[in-house]
Formats: sequence, C-alpha cells, structure tokens
Amino acid sequence: MFSVFESPEYRRSRSAYRWFCMLEYFISLLVTDVYLFKLLSYAGLGDGSIGLIASLGTFSSFFQLTSIWLVRRIKNVKKWTVFFCISSQLTLIALYFLPFLPFSPAIKTALAFTGVLLAYFFSGSISSILFQWANSYVDPHHRAVYSAEKEMLSLLGGMIFTFILGITMDRFELAGRLTNSFILTIALGLMISALSFTALMRIDGGWQPKANSSKNSTLGPLLKALFHNRSYLHVVVLHILWTCAQCLTVGFLGSYKSKELMYSVGAVQVFNIFGSGFRFVLSKPLGKFADHTSYSRCIETGLYIAAAAFFPAILASPSSRWLIVVFTLLFAVSQAALCQNLFNVLYDFVPPEHFVQASAIRNCIGGVFGFLASLAGSWLLTYVQGQGNRLFGLPLYGQQLLAALSFLLTLGCGVYVRRFLVKRVKAAAV
Repeated sequence: MFSVFESPEYRRSRSAYRWFCMLEYFISLLVTDVYLFKLLSYAGLGDGSIGLIASLGTFSSFFQLTSIWLVRRIKNVKKWTVFFCISSQLTLIALYFLPFLPFSPAIKTALAFTGVLLAYFFSGSISSILFQWANSYVDPHHRAVYSAEKEMLSLLGGMIFTFILGITMDRFELAGRLTNSFILTIALGLMISALSFTALMRIDGGWQPKANSSKNSTLGPLLKALFHNRSYLHVVVLHILWTCAQCLTVGFLGSYKSKELMYSVGAVQVFNIFGSGFRFVLSKPLGKFADHTSYSRCIETGLYIAAAAFFPAILASPSSRWLIVVFTLLFAVSQAALCQNLFNVLYDFVPPEHFVQASAIRNCIGGVFGFLASLAGSWLLTYVQGQGNRLFGLPLYGQQLLAALSFLLTLGCGVYVRRFLVKRVKAAAV
C-alpha cells in the first residue's frame, strides 16, 4: 500500500534536511571547543569570558520564546526559516573577523558576546519550527531511526571536517600565521552557508503548523494546558537538570585541554573524531532501541553513560591527561542516545499542535538555568585559579571540581528519568 511518506516530495525533503543538519553542524563546530578558544584567546579574551561565551548556547533556548509568537503569525514557514537559519550562520562566521579589529580586549569581548547572542537569537527563534516542519515528512513509527541516520551523516562529515581543519590550523600556528587560518575559516564558512541555503530550499514548503489553524491557539489556554500536563513538567525538570550538568563543565574544557593539559588543536580533534566514530556506530542501534522501547528509556541509558564520562574528567590532570580522552569518547557516545531523543520525547507527552510552544518554553526555562550554571561555573573556576589551583589546601583544577558537580547532577538525571518518565510511558502503553 502506498504511503505518503514514500512520495518523491517527502523523500526529497528528508534527504535535504539530513544535508542541512550536517552543514549546520559544520558551522557550529567552528565556534566550539578549541576552535573557539584559539579564536577568542588570540583576540585577547580571558578564560572566564571564553567559558561564558561557549555556554551562551543556552540563550538560544531563551530566544525560543519568540517561536511562540512566530508560529501563530508567519504564513510562509520556509521563507522565514531560511532567513533565520542563514542569518545565524553568517553572524557566527563573522566572529572570525574579531582578531583583525583594532579594538581593545574589552570591546572585543562585548562584540563577541553580542555576536553570539544575535546568532543564537536567529537560531533559537526558528529551531522548534524548523524541527517540526522538517520532521512532518518523517514516518512517526521510524522517527528515532531517521534521527539517528541524520545524526550519522553529520558525524561522518564532521569527523572529516574537523580532522582537516584541525590539522590545517595547527600547521598555520606552527608557521606563526594563525590569522591565515581565520581567513580560511571565513571563506569555508561562507561556502558552507551557501550550501545550507540550497539544502533548505529543497525541503517542501507546503507544510503549515497546526497552531495557525487551531481554534484554541490563544496563548493563555495553551499555557494552562501545558502546565497542567504533569508529564510535560517532568520533561521540563529533566531539561533543567541536564542543561545545568552540561553548562557547568563542557564550556570550560576547551581552555583546559589546550592550556593545562597542553593538547594541540589537531590532537583534540583526533580525540573528537574517535568519539564521533563511536557515536556514529551506536547511533542507529540506539535509534532502533528508542523506537522499540521508548525515547525515555534511551535517554536514561544516555544519562548513565554521560555520568560515566564526567567521572574520568574529575581525575584528568597534567599527570593523567589521557583521562580527558576517555571523557571525550564516553560523552560522545552518550550524545547518540540523548541528542535527538531529548527533542523526540516531547512527542510522547504533548499534542502536535502544541509541540512548538512546548519545546520553546521547555528550552527557554532550561536555558535560563543553564546560563546561571555557566555563571556559577565561571565563578568557581576563577576562584580556584585565584587560590593557585588549590581547594581546602588540596591541589585541584577548577575544571575537575566542575566535572564532579556535573557527575552528581547527571547521575541524578538518570534516576529522575527512571522514576518519572519511563514509568509514565509504560503506564500509557498498558
């Protein structure tokens, strides 16, 4: 029997979205981890500021509140999605001009904060709408497998991309021409953005969000319905805890790998490539596991793996720096179970017509807490460094303390999912 999901338009749209996600992933890699550290430290920013900027992604969640307004008003989803996505990419690429600007470090810091926030405004405002639009062409019974296949394409491309870029940046730095690598990155970013535009244009533009046609689309009743949904509230609490666990540590590890652990950009990218390789191999099996059991069960598994990742990061120091490699590998594996399913889990507990609003509100609340966690992490890191990397008389790096806090939070997240989400999915299935 013919299924609409096998029509040429649907197949083309799914393929185009896969390619767009890979290209968008490339852009995000340019402003994460050691790439961001090399760029901003060369521009004169301090470790604390770089860590905060690395954690500003949480504000993309805050900006998702804009999508609540957009989804009820825009008539052409495709046009607005293309505009917001490409604007976000171009703004992030513009950060690579910072080293060439004749301004003081304070002004460059302000420009970096402003640029990253503006980029995340564009991406956050449209991300939930883009996710629901693109996934409307996916068979709901195979959503987790499709998400895994999409992620695998991004990972495979990302491994090649980071390897080439990392080696190139190292060679430029060894030759004393690091600014040349920034120029190359700008050119590369513009090319990727052009390809992203092409991919988005190939997604079918006939879909419209149900919120536009719903008679009960006013915000008051919608919010009341969401906040009386106990399962949804549990998803929100989970998002808060996991976002805090990540923001406490991950954004501050780029400088730690490069300075205290003395790894080169190329070496860090080799570790990341191996991590992506493990994630690539496990993405589809975990996707099938999620489709056959539930998104919540897969999330629980991913959280325990993430907790296991943070533990070696607690012990990683210049004398045992190889432990940060263990963290990188395990954390990458955890993302195979967590990344897409943290979005997909909303389908289990929220009606489709409320998906964009539910996603935006959840991510906004989590983003606020995540940023507060980043501020706390920055303060703790600065405090421990001010004590000569000692705490209570014991030798300790600030990143080790942050990893310990993330370990405890992530372990708590796993228990929380088991107690409040997995059981609810089982009860609904009975």
